[in-house]
Amino acid sequence: MQRPIRRDFIRTPEKTASTREPSCATCCARNEGAFCSIAPMQARMLDSEKSVHNFRRSQLIFSEGDPAEGLHCIYRGAVKLYKAGVRDEEQVIRILGPGDIIGYRALFAREPYAATAEAIEPCTVCVIPKATVFAMLQACPEASLQLLALLSRELRISEEQMLIRTQESVRQRTARVLLWLAERGGGAQAGTLRAIVLKRRDIAQLVATTPETLSRCLRVLVEKRVVTLTRSEIRIADVPNLRALVRNPGFGVDVDQVSS
Repeated sequence: MQRPIRRDFIRTPEKTASTREPSCATCCARNEGAFCSIAPMQARMLDSEKSVHNFRRSQLIFSEGDPAEGLHCIYRGAVKLYKAGVRDEEQVIRILGPGDIIGYRALFAREPYAATAEAIEPCTVCVIPKATVFAMLQACPEASLQLLALLSRELRISEEQMLIRTQESVRQRTARVLLWLAERGGGAQAGTLRAIVLKRRDIAQLVATTPETLSRCLRVLVEKRVVTLTRSEIRIADVPNLRALVRNPGFGVDVDQVSS
Protein backbone atom coordinates (compact mmCIF):
# COMPACT_ATOMS: atom_id res chain seq x y z
CA MET A 1 0.00 0.00 0.00
CA GLN A 2 1.09 3.57 -0.59
CA ARG A 3 2.61 5.27 2.42
CA PRO A 4 0.44 8.01 3.95
CA ILE A 5 1.42 11.42 2.60
CA ARG A 6 2.94 13.55 5.31
CA ARG A 7 2.90 17.27 4.82
CA ASP A 8 6.11 18.26 6.56
CA PHE A 9 8.65 19.55 4.08
CA ILE A 10 11.78 17.86 5.43
CA ARG A 11 11.31 14.30 6.60
CA THR A 12 14.09 14.01 9.13
CA PRO A 13 15.50 15.85 12.12
CA GLU A 14 18.94 14.41 11.33
CA LYS A 15 20.38 17.70 10.12
CA THR A 16 24.14 18.05 9.90
CA ALA A 17 25.83 20.16 12.53
CA SER A 18 26.70 22.90 10.03
CA THR A 19 24.68 23.98 7.02
CA ARG A 20 28.02 24.85 5.36
CA GLU A 21 29.09 21.21 5.12
CA PRO A 22 29.37 19.93 2.47
CA SER A 23 30.55 23.15 0.83
CA CYS A 24 29.14 24.02 -2.61
CA ALA A 25 32.51 25.46 -3.63
CA THR A 26 34.33 22.18 -3.05
CA CYS A 27 31.48 19.68 -3.52
CA CYS A 28 32.72 16.61 -5.40
CA ALA A 29 29.21 16.06 -6.84
CA ARG A 30 28.91 19.61 -8.17
CA ASN A 31 30.97 18.92 -11.30
CA GLU A 32 28.44 16.25 -12.29
CA GLY A 33 25.39 18.39 -11.58
CA ALA A 34 23.43 21.29 -12.98
CA PHE A 35 25.33 23.92 -11.00
CA CYS A 36 28.80 23.19 -12.32
CA SER A 37 28.98 26.61 -14.00
CA ILE A 38 28.03 28.85 -11.09
CA ALA A 39 30.52 31.49 -9.98
CA PRO A 40 32.18 31.46 -6.53
CA MET A 41 29.81 34.19 -5.38
CA GLN A 42 26.76 32.07 -6.24
CA ALA A 43 28.37 29.07 -4.54
CA ARG A 44 28.81 31.10 -1.36
CA MET A 45 25.16 32.20 -1.57
CA LEU A 46 24.03 28.58 -1.82
CA ASP A 47 26.21 27.67 1.15
CA SER A 48 24.65 30.40 3.28
CA GLU A 49 21.06 29.52 2.33
CA LYS A 50 20.98 25.75 1.92
CA SER A 51 20.36 23.14 4.60
CA VAL A 52 21.93 19.68 4.69
CA HIS A 53 20.00 16.58 5.71
CA ASN A 54 20.92 12.95 6.29
CA PHE A 55 18.41 10.22 5.45
CA ARG A 56 18.42 6.60 6.51
CA ARG A 57 17.66 3.81 4.08
CA SER A 58 13.91 3.64 3.27
CA GLN A 59 13.30 7.13 4.68
CA LEU A 60 11.15 9.48 2.61
CA ILE A 61 12.67 12.73 1.37
CA PHE A 62 9.36 14.06 0.03
CA SER A 63 6.05 12.54 -1.01
CA GLU A 64 3.91 12.72 -4.11
CA GLY A 65 1.48 15.62 -3.59
CA ASP A 66 3.74 17.59 -1.23
CA PRO A 67 4.26 21.28 -2.10
CA ALA A 68 7.55 21.98 -3.87
CA GLU A 69 9.37 24.46 -1.63
CA GLY A 70 12.98 23.80 -2.60
CA LEU A 71 15.50 22.03 -4.77
CA HIS A 72 17.10 18.80 -3.52
CA CYS A 73 20.71 18.08 -4.53
CA ILE A 74 22.01 14.58 -3.81
CA TYR A 75 25.49 14.79 -2.29
CA ARG A 76 25.88 11.14 -1.24
CA GLY A 77 23.85 7.96 -1.61
CA ALA A 78 21.08 6.83 -3.96
CA VAL A 79 17.41 7.82 -4.19
CA LYS A 80 14.49 6.20 -5.97
CA LEU A 81 11.56 8.13 -7.39
CA TYR A 82 8.23 6.35 -7.60
CA LYS A 83 4.60 7.11 -8.26
CA ALA A 84 1.46 5.57 -6.83
CA GLY A 85 -0.21 3.17 -9.27
CA VAL A 86 -3.91 2.69 -9.88
CA ARG A 87 -4.07 0.21 -6.97
CA ASP A 88 -1.82 2.34 -4.74
CA GLU A 89 1.19 0.14 -5.52
CA GLU A 90 4.61 1.73 -6.04
CA GLN A 91 5.85 2.22 -9.60
CA VAL A 92 9.56 3.05 -9.69
CA ILE A 93 10.40 5.56 -12.41
CA ARG A 94 13.99 6.61 -11.73
CA ILE A 95 17.07 5.91 -9.61
CA LEU A 96 19.33 8.90 -8.91
CA GLY A 97 22.71 9.39 -7.26
CA PRO A 98 25.39 11.95 -6.35
CA GLY A 99 25.26 15.12 -8.45
CA ASP A 100 21.60 14.64 -9.40
CA ILE A 101 18.90 17.10 -8.39
CA ILE A 102 15.32 16.18 -7.65
CA GLY A 103 12.12 18.14 -7.38
CA TYR A 104 13.03 20.80 -9.92
CA ARG A 105 10.21 20.12 -12.40
CA ALA A 106 7.56 20.63 -9.75
CA LEU A 107 9.39 23.67 -8.42
CA PHE A 108 9.59 25.44 -11.78
CA ALA A 109 6.05 24.43 -12.79
CA ARG A 110 4.75 25.64 -9.41
CA GLU A 111 3.06 22.29 -8.90
CA PRO A 112 3.12 19.67 -6.11
CA TYR A 113 5.66 16.90 -6.40
CA ALA A 114 4.52 14.37 -8.99
CA ALA A 115 6.46 11.49 -7.38
CA THR A 116 7.80 10.30 -4.05
CA ALA A 117 11.56 10.35 -3.31
CA GLU A 118 12.93 7.66 -0.99
CA ALA A 119 16.49 6.91 0.09
CA ILE A 120 17.52 3.40 -0.95
CA GLU A 121 20.79 3.72 0.97
CA PRO A 122 22.03 6.27 3.52
CA CYS A 123 21.91 9.66 1.80
CA THR A 124 23.07 13.23 2.31
CA VAL A 125 20.85 15.76 0.52
CA CYS A 126 21.31 19.52 0.28
CA VAL A 127 18.05 21.48 0.13
CA ILE A 128 18.08 24.91 -1.52
CA PRO A 129 15.04 27.12 -0.76
CA LYS A 130 12.85 28.14 -3.69
CA ALA A 131 13.62 31.86 -3.41
CA THR A 132 17.36 31.16 -3.44
CA VAL A 133 17.05 28.97 -6.54
CA PHE A 134 15.24 31.64 -8.54
CA ALA A 135 17.63 34.37 -7.39
CA MET A 136 20.60 32.24 -8.47
CA LEU A 137 19.10 31.53 -11.89
CA GLN A 138 18.55 35.23 -12.47
CA ALA A 139 22.14 36.00 -11.50
CA CYS A 140 23.69 33.09 -13.42
CA PRO A 141 22.20 32.46 -16.90
CA GLU A 142 24.65 29.58 -17.39
CA ALA A 143 22.91 27.66 -14.59
CA SER A 144 19.57 28.21 -16.34
CA LEU A 145 21.03 26.70 -19.51
CA GLN A 146 22.36 23.77 -17.51
CA LEU A 147 18.89 23.11 -16.13
CA LEU A 148 17.38 23.32 -19.62
CA ALA A 149 19.96 20.79 -20.77
CA LEU A 150 19.03 18.55 -17.82
CA LEU A 151 15.34 18.71 -18.74
CA SER A 152 16.21 17.86 -22.34
CA ARG A 153 18.28 14.85 -21.27
CA GLU A 154 15.46 13.59 -19.07
CA LEU A 155 13.04 13.86 -21.99
CA ARG A 156 15.45 11.89 -24.17
CA ILE A 157 15.86 9.23 -21.49
CA SER A 158 12.08 8.88 -21.13
CA GLU A 159 11.69 8.47 -24.89
CA GLU A 160 14.47 5.87 -24.99
CA GLN A 161 12.90 3.94 -22.13
CA MET A 162 9.59 3.78 -24.00
CA LEU A 163 11.36 2.45 -27.09
CA ILE A 164 13.40 -0.08 -25.10
CA ARG A 165 10.31 -1.47 -23.41
CA THR A 166 8.63 -2.17 -26.74
CA GLN A 167 11.62 -3.45 -28.75
CA GLU A 168 14.04 -5.21 -26.39
CA SER A 169 13.62 -8.65 -24.84
CA VAL A 170 13.19 -9.18 -21.11
CA ARG A 171 16.74 -10.49 -20.81
CA GLN A 172 18.16 -7.43 -22.59
CA ARG A 173 16.17 -5.07 -20.41
CA THR A 174 17.28 -6.91 -17.27
CA ALA A 175 20.95 -6.64 -18.25
CA ARG A 176 20.58 -2.97 -19.18
CA VAL A 177 18.90 -2.08 -15.88
CA LEU A 178 21.48 -3.99 -13.81
CA LEU A 179 24.32 -2.19 -15.58
CA TRP A 180 22.62 1.16 -15.18
CA LEU A 181 21.98 0.59 -11.48
CA ALA A 182 25.56 -0.52 -10.89
CA GLU A 183 27.20 2.32 -12.81
CA ARG A 184 24.81 5.26 -12.46
CA GLY A 185 22.49 4.72 -9.57
CA GLY A 186 25.25 3.77 -7.13
CA GLY A 187 27.93 6.00 -8.58
CA ALA A 188 30.24 3.04 -9.31
CA GLN A 189 32.65 3.03 -12.20
CA ALA A 190 32.20 0.65 -15.10
CA GLY A 191 33.96 -2.66 -14.62
CA THR A 192 33.91 -2.70 -10.86
CA LEU A 193 31.99 -5.14 -8.71
CA ARG A 194 28.93 -3.36 -7.40
CA ALA A 195 26.29 -4.59 -4.98
CA ILE A 196 22.76 -3.52 -5.86
CA VAL A 197 20.59 -3.30 -2.77
CA LEU A 198 17.38 -2.21 -4.51
CA LYS A 199 14.42 -4.51 -3.87
CA ARG A 200 13.77 -7.14 -6.55
CA ARG A 201 10.24 -5.79 -6.94
CA ASP A 202 11.63 -2.34 -7.75
CA ILE A 203 14.09 -3.76 -10.27
CA ALA A 204 11.25 -5.67 -11.95
CA GLN A 205 9.32 -2.41 -12.32
CA LEU A 206 12.33 -0.74 -13.95
CA VAL A 207 12.68 -3.72 -16.31
CA ALA A 208 8.91 -3.61 -17.01
CA THR A 209 8.40 -7.27 -16.19
CA THR A 210 7.01 -9.36 -13.37
CA PRO A 211 9.07 -10.26 -10.27
CA GLU A 212 8.74 -13.94 -11.24
CA THR A 213 10.20 -13.37 -14.71
CA LEU A 214 12.99 -11.23 -13.25
CA SER A 215 13.85 -14.03 -10.81
CA ARG A 216 14.13 -16.50 -13.68
CA CYS A 217 16.43 -14.13 -15.56
CA LEU A 218 18.60 -13.67 -12.49
CA ARG A 219 18.86 -17.41 -11.87
CA VAL A 220 20.17 -17.95 -15.41
CA LEU A 221 22.65 -15.09 -14.97
CA VAL A 222 23.84 -16.77 -11.77
CA GLU A 223 24.28 -20.08 -13.62
CA LYS A 224 26.41 -18.26 -16.21
CA ARG A 225 28.40 -16.59 -13.41
CA VAL A 226 27.46 -13.11 -14.59
CA VAL A 227 25.95 -12.11 -11.25
CA THR A 228 25.87 -13.44 -7.71
CA LEU A 229 22.86 -13.23 -5.43
CA THR A 230 22.23 -13.07 -1.72
CA ARG A 231 19.03 -12.39 0.18
CA SER A 232 19.84 -8.67 0.34
CA GLU A 233 21.87 -7.80 -2.77
CA ILE A 234 22.80 -8.48 -6.38
CA ARG A 235 26.48 -8.25 -7.28
CA ILE A 236 27.75 -8.02 -10.85
CA ALA A 237 30.62 -10.47 -11.33
CA ASP A 238 31.14 -10.28 -15.12
CA VAL A 239 30.56 -6.81 -16.57
CA PRO A 240 31.74 -7.65 -20.15
CA ASN A 241 29.27 -10.54 -20.48
CA LEU A 242 26.47 -8.43 -19.04
CA ARG A 243 27.25 -5.76 -21.65
CA ALA A 244 27.28 -8.46 -24.33
CA LEU A 245 23.81 -9.52 -23.26
CA VAL A 246 22.51 -5.98 -23.85
CA ARG A 247 23.92 -6.01 -27.38
CA ASN A 248 23.21 -9.65 -28.23
CA PRO A 249 19.75 -11.10 -27.58
CA GLY A 250 21.13 -14.55 -28.45
CA PHE A 251 23.12 -14.71 -25.22
CA GLY A 252 21.19 -17.83 -24.29
CA VAL A 253 19.00 -16.72 -21.40
CA ASP A 254 15.88 -18.57 -22.44
CA VAL A 255 13.24 -16.77 -20.42
CA ASP A 256 11.57 -14.60 -23.05
CA GLN A 257 8.92 -17.19 -23.74
CA VAL A 258 7.55 -16.33 -20.32
CA SER A 259 5.09 -13.46 -20.34
CA SER A 260 6.64 -10.17 -19.23
